[in-house]
Amino acid sequence: TFDGETWTVAKRFRVFLSLHAELKQQHPLIKLPQAPKKKYLGANNPSFIQQRRFMLQRYLQSLTSNAALRRSSTLLNFLEATPAAMDLRRQCAAQQSLLKSSLDDNARAVVALRDKDQENEDLLQKLQTLKQSADAARQRLGHAQEEVMSLIPKLKDQSERLERTHNKLVRWRSKANQQGAEALAAQDKYDQTSMLNARS
Repeated sequence: TFDGETWTVAKRFRVFLSLHAELKQQHPLIKLPQAPKKKYLGANNPSFIQQRRFMLQRYLQSLTSNAALRRSSTLLNFLEATPAAMDLRRQCAAQQSLLKSSLDDNARAVVALRDKDQENEDLLQKLQTLKQSADAARQRLGHAQEEVMSLIPKLKDQSERLERTHNKLVRWRSKANQQGAEALAAQDKYDQTSMLNARS
């Protein structure tokens, strides 16, 4: 962290030793923090590498906490904290921020499009289901119409037979009424004849 900003620089261990030697030569009156010690055995051990990284960070923090050393061009160059480097870093950070914002916007747009595509697909499936239901209903209606059309001749034939039967019944009833009237007239005539014979 330098002037409220934080970034990472990759340096080999021998570069730290060179930095320490240059600062000691350039600022003999300033008591520098102790530089990390070299180690030849176990230098590639992961736990040792992690411990050395922590010690180097503390070493740099001690250097940057000294007001005089903070103005040292050697330290600024080492930290890539020169005004030009800082400006370039800020520009890169701003561009990265814009790029990230643009990527986030694009990601949200892709998600929105994917959701819209899913909605359209769901709607299409519903429309297909409705179309299938309508086709099935249309087919059932066609079968029903065919059945009705096939029943019409039968109904017409039955209606004609009922009408003929009705007409026969009307004729039989008329004939029966006529025969009844004739029987009554004959009975009356017979009764009258019988009465005349009885008087004679």
